[in-house]
Amino acid sequence: MAMGSTTDVFWATRTARTILNAQADGSLTARYGLVERAFPAALPALPRTRLAVQTNYLTDLGVRGMTEAAAFLDGHLRIQDLSAHADDSIPPTKPSEWATRWVDGHYRESDFCALVDAHVCFAGDWAMARELTSAVLSVAKPLTTHVSLLYAAAAMASDADSVFDAEELFGRAAKATPTDVDSMLAELRLAAFVLKRRNEPGRTLRILDELRRRAADAEARYVISPADRMTMWALVANLAALAFIRQGEPRKAFESISEADGLLPRDGWVMVERDAAHRYTSQVKTNLAQMLVKRGDSATALHVLDENIAHNRESHPESLGETLSIAAYFHYRQHSFTQALELIRETYRCVRLEGSPSRLEKCRKIAVATLHTSGESAEAERVIDRMRLDPLGFDEDIMTFPDAR
Repeated sequence: MAMGSTTDVFWATRTARTILNAQADGSLTARYGLVERAFPAALPALPRTRLAVQTNYLTDLGVRGMTEAAAFLDGHLRIQDLSAHADDSIPPTKPSEWATRWVDGHYRESDFCALVDAHVCFAGDWAMARELTSAVLSVAKPLTTHVSLLYAAAAMASDADSVFDAEELFGRAAKATPTDVDSMLAELRLAAFVLKRRNEPGRTLRILDELRRRAADAEARYVISPADRMTMWALVANLAALAFIRQGEPRKAFESISEADGLLPRDGWVMVERDAAHRYTSQVKTNLAQMLVKRGDSATALHVLDENIAHNRESHPESLGETLSIAAYFHYRQHSFTQALELIRETYRCVRLEGSPSRLEKCRKIAVATLHTSGESAEAERVIDRMRLDPLGFDEDIMTFPDAR
């Protein structure tokens, strides 16, 4: 079964329905996450509820074209033939044809968002998301809602050579939202785009200074809570740290990431979503730990990671796998092999539930390095074999070595 067609805007939806058809009659071979991602992709609407494995890459504060979903789906399509369950409920439609029907009133902006969501979050097909977005932006009917503009901006930002300007789209998204927090988050993504795609750290810092002022003003007007403002300031300082690094100012970068860590509230959010706030906390602490290691302070870095692990366990288990993985790697670098292996085994149990083949591979690579360096070369070779034979993570434990399938 092919990964998809670059000329059909409904291939991701059709593939999701095919997977659900196979799952319904019990013939599907799947890791946790495939069916869960297929459910929303099969519907002509945006999901209002998402599980941790249903990551929304379109609202990520970065501007990366993540390929995890593509690798996960492709891995499953390679190990089985689902042609007997192929869905034909929707006729193939080219992006230009879909855009024309949208102009004619057959589709709504929410339909556009649902399609982009299915292509990116289920299929990892950023190319189709960009092609559909380009077709929609090319017709004489502008996108007007915050979500549709944000999705269009994310699609365009995923490729530095996109035809339409993501910076303009992020700006329009910031103006289209009715809430100050969503507007500021859109501007934060604009700043990330200017830094990471345009490589303009100076302009990024000016945008971030204005965002800091906006957050303070919003708090003064009782539009957001003090905790909301502190979270926005922490995000500003977190991105500013990267901008300072790009400018060759490591001291200012460390001061900025330290400021971000000190600003993070533990509670009190009103307009910032609680789940997002805890995710931001984990990201900031991870960045602080990595910068501490670069400064040669591994002991403090491990202390920060221990704090982050405790925070993840209590408030945001979805971030636990990433934090454990980094902690395991740091312990490996410190030659604390027993601790590294213990952490990486727990990491594996978390990551195999995330539908992320590349993170699973990185997890196993840390195990291989730890085992090999500690003199257990035979065990390391067996983990290498499992990387090849089980890229999707069917093994329940990283040190489980079943017969090759």
